[in-house]
Amino acid sequence: MAYNPVDGIAFLPVEKKIKYIPPTEDIDKVISMASKDVQDYLWTIRETMGRVSEINHLC
Repeated sequence: MAYNPVDGIAFLPVEKKIKYIPPTEDIDKVISMASKDVQDYLWTIRETMGRVSEINHLC
């Protein structure tokens, strides 16, 4: 077997947390407070569930 210099080193602890997902009513409130141009952008993100980087590349 090959020598592994990291054998015996313990992994660092990882603290797992449940991610907060806001209810749709809260998302709708935020969108309604935005300017008309930004609303279109936010609705596209909300309805497609696309990543912001994907939405930014749309033509």
